[in-house]
Amino acid sequence: MHSICIGTISRPCQERIVTFFYPWFFGYRSLRRPVMACALLSLCLLSGRAVAQNGASVPVAPKAAVGGQQVAGAPKPDLRVEYFGAERGYSVGTENVSILCILRNAGTAPVPANSVRLYCYPMVGLDYTSGEIKPVLPEIAPGQSVAFRWPLAPGNGQSKLLTAVMMQSNTPMNAPVPNPVPDGAGAPGVAVSAPPGNDSGLSDLPRALLAPIPHFVNSPNLGNIRAGSAAGIVAAARPGESWLANDRVSLHVRSAVGGEAVLSLAAKEGTTWRVLAMANSLVEILSSEDGQKAWWHRFHWLQTSARPGRDDGTITLTGTEGGRWTVEFVATAHRDTGVIDGKIILTARQNTRLFGVRLPGLLVQNDAPGGGLGRADGRAIVLPAEDPAAPEAPRLVAAHRGGVTFGLTWPSRPPLEGWTTDTQSTGNSSLVMSLGGTWSSLDRGDVILAGAAIEIPFRYFAYTPSETVHDAQRAALP
Repeated sequence: MHSICIGTISRPCQERIVTFFYPWFFGYRSLRRPVMACALLSLCLLSGRAVAQNGASVPVAPKAAVGGQQVAGAPKPDLRVEYFGAERGYSVGTENVSILCILRNAGTAPVPANSVRLYCYPMVGLDYTSGEIKPVLPEIAPGQSVAFRWPLAPGNGQSKLLTAVMMQSNTPMNAPVPNPVPDGAGAPGVAVSAPPGNDSGLSDLPRALLAPIPHFVNSPNLGNIRAGSAAGIVAAARPGESWLANDRVSLHVRSAVGGEAVLSLAAKEGTTWRVLAMANSLVEILSSEDGQKAWWHRFHWLQTSARPGRDDGTITLTGTEGGRWTVEFVATAHRDTGVIDGKIILTARQNTRLFGVRLPGLLVQNDAPGGGLGRADGRAIVLPAEDPAAPEAPRLVAAHRGGVTFGLTWPSRPPLEGWTTDTQSTGNSSLVMSLGGTWSSLDRGDVILAGAAIEIPFRYFAYTPSETVHDAQRAALP
């Protein structure tokens, strides 16, 4: 699951937006939900930039200031959103859906207690149920993570769903802050306070994140595996559903409301098939017309073709992303191997500027619902400390569950000249891990002419028996 992270908004701009929408919100009860949505989207659109993704960094405190000058090297927090979205990756019918937000302090100083407040917004198709919807953060030590879980209810079983969270300074603007400058570093009598425009030393806030949630009318039964065998590869399709499997690894894809494709990855552990992870956004493209601000487009699944065989089999999911792209998601399974080779084929439907592509990442959940951390009620949950997962090899992200090592990898050759790649391994293993990768050219983008096609290869893998995540190195591509 990837969210869209929207940058900072100045305090005067916030006040103008609130002043405009206030009478509409309180004067017309029936308009409260659309007015709230419009207000939050206004904050997003006027924020000035859209940064993509879980793992986005939110610097919380500036360097120490003396006489208006910043002191280099001063310890400061660095608050990062490790994950925001549905805890299990999707919603079913009118059942409550648990919304999860994981924050981690990657800085060198604590995030002060009560310095940041979170606001959970059920934007489209969702309603509040119970719990604290605007909690404040406790103190977060360097390296520590905190989770918040909210129970929201779909208004009906057949609508698209969108939720949002906003981080806002919880202290008055320009409130004095303790002087972090060592004795003798500043002139006597010089007061240290937050620079203008920062709330009590908090910078880069407020910040809003939007998360679409795939919604199924009925249970998707992602564990419905059609296993292959030594006799051949299974590749099958019917409206809204597709399978691909050999005798070791399997993909199962289901269509949610609105044509969103949700994929599950499974592997055979001993004599039992085990669902390891899911992908709730197969392909995302950052693009725009010239003169527009780029934004992320999501895959809309339209049709599928399947080709089974004795030695290999292939499924091809075809769809669109916005009005600018035709997209093909192609996956091929081979005999006697724990890998599935894939490729994304993007074809421009009109002249457009392309800035980035997200690979079909994996959402890895804890075996225990909610990680055994209690009910979802909006209160802060301090998570067990763990170091960020280091990649086992370049362009490779992996996890280990039971006796299986699995993940995603991709080759070094860029899809377009000058593009660079990043790996993402975020979240917390006690709840949810998000594994993915991105190709991007965020500085300038590339103009793609109508009819031109771009091919981006990748690979899923699942190895069993496996005793360590280091076995993932076997799947690395050159």
